[in-house]
Amino acid sequence: EGLIQLEDMVELSKQREEEGGKGGGKKTLAWELVATDEICKELKKTRHDLYKSFLVWSTTDSMNDVQCENGIGGKNGHSIKINVSKAHRRLEMYALWMRDHAYPYLSTGPKPFSPKHFQSAFKAFKFQFAIDSCERLVWYFDVERSDLNTILTSLPHTETLLFLTYLAHQISFNTQGQDNGFIFAEDMGRIGFNTFMQMLPFNIGLTIDKFMIGVLPLKAKAVVFVHRPMWFDVAYKMLGVFLTRQMKSRVILVNAMTTKGIGNDDERESLLKALGEIVGEENIPSGFSGLDAHGDSSIDILRITKVK
Repeated sequence: EGLIQLEDMVELSKQREEEGGKGGGKKTLAWELVATDEICKELKKTRHDLYKSFLVWSTTDSMNDVQCENGIGGKNGHSIKINVSKAHRRLEMYALWMRDHAYPYLSTGPKPFSPKHFQSAFKAFKFQFAIDSCERLVWYFDVERSDLNTILTSLPHTETLLFLTYLAHQISFNTQGQDNGFIFAEDMGRIGFNTFMQMLPFNIGLTIDKFMIGVLPLKAKAVVFVHRPMWFDVAYKMLGVFLTRQMKSRVILVNAMTTKGIGNDDERESLLKALGEIVGEENIPSGFSGLDAHGDSSIDILRITKVK
């Protein structure tokens, strides 16, 4: 019933948009979801799958997160009733974002959202994924494991944007991510400010952040930062005054430094324990942050990894 109601609301919004844009202009494109259809086709998903993910999201309530025995940050609390209006409002934000940031690139080349198109980006960023002890999806990014040279010199920023857009859709269709939320964990490798800004320019970074946190039908339960450079801590303290209490509670700054320095057994053990309290030690993929204690616990949620 909720799906039918949402489809009706989408159709009505599309009609109103077409009536308001009869003189031409890109507004008529938003509810056509052209870029979405291209991505869904590659992922073997349908608009129904997309709509259902927004309906699931509408049942989440951040004020009633369920606490986990083996993980910091909790997981999504759900109400029994689906809020179709809430789902539609979020879906509208999604449609507008896709119109403005994804649709323009459909004409730039053959199949801009195909897995083969993103092989170089996937190999360069070396993202890892796992399901943690709370059944949340965890997205890992280790700067030192990545191919910085390729990212900085060979990957156009627009391709990075499209790659992350494609990746975000695949994550959105993950059942555990929908039901329980997701965590993003980044080992910054004490990267320099200039290098960091060259990896992902400020405007693109903000665009992706808005998409992941304020547009997609996903709930971020925590954002974890390891081996942070000094400039990051200074910037975070300055920006912290503008963050809500709830947003601050989602940010976890892991401090695993010891008097013996970085990279030794003592530091790694401290880091393993700190991360383990968040996601469970057994759910940290091999190689992330130099940790190899538990083998490879990563999952293959991406068809992109299977493309030869």
